[in-house]
Amino acid sequence: MNIQKDIYEYLTNFADDKTIVNMLSVNKTFRNEEFFKRVLERKYPLLIKFKNKKQRWKDLYLRKAYENKIFNFTD
Repeated sequence: MNIQKDIYEYLTNFADDKTIVNMLSVNKTFRNEEFFKRVLERKYPLLIKFKNKKQRWKDLYLRKAYENKIFNFTD
């Protein structure tokens, strides 16, 4: 499934991690490895070198988001 590049650029430029994770729970279109790879390349390019071969892009992104404490909804 191909998603237009404009959508990736919009999300990575204007949406924070919490918004992206919330959007994933609503829209299944974005739950693919290509999406997470592009988001990581755009938002966290230095993080890519820490990805091991067995790890999925989704897992790497969600781990980073969790470390940023976006799942603390008490704010």
